[in-house]
Amino acid sequence: MNIQKEKLELISWIAESKDKSLIQHLQKLRSMDAKSADWDAVLQADQLENIYQKLMLIEEDSKARKDIADKLYEGYL
Repeated sequence: MNIQKEKLELISWIAESKDKSLIQHLQKLRSMDAKSADWDAVLQADQLENIYQKLMLIEEDSKARKDIADKLYEGYL
């Protein structure tokens, strides 16, 4: 992951956004002390659920890919 590229893409996306609630949400995140922030308290329930679902899908995909790789290379291991 190229962090600089990711940051620039986010900046561009935010600059083009006309969504006031997005900007307000980002302002809340910025004002929080990242070290002591309780991110669950900032995010709405549906946002948290979406994040958890995406993380589960990523984990399931990783397991499936590992299983495929194991089957392909089982004779060599």
